[in-house]
Amino acid sequence: MFTRAFVALMWGALVYLGGLGVLLVAGSRLGEGQSSSYGATWTEFTSSWGGQIVVEPPTFELAWTELVEETDAVLKQRVVVERARKAGLPVVDVNLRADFTHSYQTFGSLTFNGFSSRHDDRYRVRDDAGVPGSLNVRFNWPAGASILTGYRVVVDGTPIETARLDEGFSLLPELAAGAEAEVAVAWATKGADAFTYRLSAFRSRILPHFGARYRVDTDRFALLRFGLDQVREREGGGSVVTVDLADLSTSQDLGLRFASQRSDLAFAERVLDHAPFSLLAFLALVFVASQAAGLRPDAVHALTMTATHTTFFVFVAYLVRWWSLEAAVAGGTALSLLLAALFGPGGFGWRFCKRTLFPAVLAFTAGFSALFLLPSVAELAFFFVVGVALLAGVSRFHPGRWPLLNEPAPDQ
Repeated sequence: MFTRAFVALMWGALVYLGGLGVLLVAGSRLGEGQSSSYGATWTEFTSSWGGQIVVEPPTFELAWTELVEETDAVLKQRVVVERARKAGLPVVDVNLRADFTHSYQTFGSLTFNGFSSRHDDRYRVRDDAGVPGSLNVRFNWPAGASILTGYRVVVDGTPIETARLDEGFSLLPELAAGAEAEVAVAWATKGADAFTYRLSAFRSRILPHFGARYRVDTDRFALLRFGLDQVREREGGGSVVTVDLADLSTSQDLGLRFASQRSDLAFAERVLDHAPFSLLAFLALVFVASQAAGLRPDAVHALTMTATHTTFFVFVAYLVRWWSLEAAVAGGTALSLLLAALFGPGGFGWRFCKRTLFPAVLAFTAGFSALFLLPSVAELAFFFVVGVALLAGVSRFHPGRWPLLNEPAPDQ
């Protein structure tokens, strides 16, 4: 008796390890790393088109020279020398204008959420250093961008012909003490999935005013952060996002995130990471329920039940690359139920399949996946139901009466 139980336990462990290996391989091919099929294609796509765009605000400084009296080391006497001085200039007003055009970009066999954008960014700075000097600036290359076009810098209506990126240069040869200057920057780029403006870069000082107006030709996007006071209104076939804030300091950034296949992949990756637990609970539930029902499924049915369960997760991992998440889950669920209908009745009978096996397949595939869209209370409820189902199977028939722990009757 115990030999049969031990052999069955070893076979169950071996079958589970096989299913675990399949799930781990499917999960490793799902993420965004170079080792995954999606990740390698994403990297190649963004290196050409552009990826998630992150814009750092420019930094302004005032440079001037002043005469100071110092002791000359050679002459051993006090002399007057000219020294260079620099000080950061505060931004007192920011106004951003941008138009976003969303487009699906197909690269290889995959489709990505691409967008193109045109920007008109305006900054007003004030010389509060108390001395006149040269107004200098450093514009940073937007992270994730692969190309910038139409880049123009205008200061108080005068175009700057020597504009550069990632290094400082002079905007005005002299800015009077207490004077202000308006710097306008026009540019365009391409990206994918998300655009972020690092508003949090101003958090070290109170920004007197910040305004933004983003026009987007689609409604399939979400605001990057909801803590900022943003107004979203429908306009034509798209939306307009406006922000108007005074005297602010924030650790949040402003931006848009388009409805993305990558978010579906991230969700599927979380599901795959937890799929081994789902497989273990599924096999345990089917085993306990079948023993409680007095059934004697053989070793082959343990293998087919493992294949039925893991098929769902493997197909979701691959179908989500081309289909929406909902379609991938629906397709995987249908295939798992089909396999359960093909393999289950031969070992468990239609009565057990309809009352236990088919609901278990739904619960531990589509139902288990839905947990990652629900609050933690739903997860607690799910695990409670699973625990009750297992205990019900154990309590209904004493384990000592299970067919596995008893010799089969002569007619069996």
